[in-house]
Amino acid sequence: AAVLLCFSARAALCQTAPHVNADQFSALPGVEFNTVVGSMYQYPIYGPYSVTINWGDGQTSAGSLAPYGNGAFDVVGDHTYAAPGSYVTTITVVDGLGGVGWASGTALVPDGTLTATGLNLSVAGKSFSGVVATFADSGSPAPASSYSATIRWGDGKSSTGTITAMVGGGYSVSGAHTYKQAGTYTVTIAITDVDGTSATAWTTLKVTTGRK
Repeated sequence: AAVLLCFSARAALCQTAPHVNADQFSALPGVEFNTVVGSMYQYPIYGPYSVTINWGDGQTSAGSLAPYGNGAFDVVGDHTYAAPGSYVTTITVVDGLGGVGWASGTALVPDGTLTATGLNLSVAGKSFSGVVATFADSGSPAPASSYSATIRWGDGKSSTGTITAMVGGGYSVSGAHTYKQAGTYTVTIAITDVDGTSATAWTTLKVTTGRK
């Protein structure tokens, strides 16, 4: 958007305010980024410019201009979105003579992806207790309480898994179950985070003396 400004005190000057375009861009929740969010054009250049970016999540910050010739600039900003979603951004540029240009864009912030891996297990006895799977979240680091897990033990029974943050990153899922008889069971671990993203892991658990 741009505004045509004519100054009566300077009749020879009829200035077009900055032409601003806002881009659609993507970011990960909880991860700080520095990226091009739009562009601005004005020629002749009437600097210095003031750039403000409204990120659409209640936060506003100053942006910067990176020139790439003939009065054209990239609009650059840095920000961190706390949560996934689609946000309407607004870039406002004010030039050195008071001309104002603005435009609205979109920030797409998808949730992180969960990746789960099951562990091949065995137990010499009727009862098992321990870690059955691990998983990672490509999005923002979150407390273990942000996730839930259900373990289906392969014998028609299921229980809630216990999730623990691991040293160095990632999470483990553990559980306990008692089998009535020996055998090799396919265990399914379904993991979900608070935003609804899910992942499933499968593993085998060999019970060698699992008599009741």
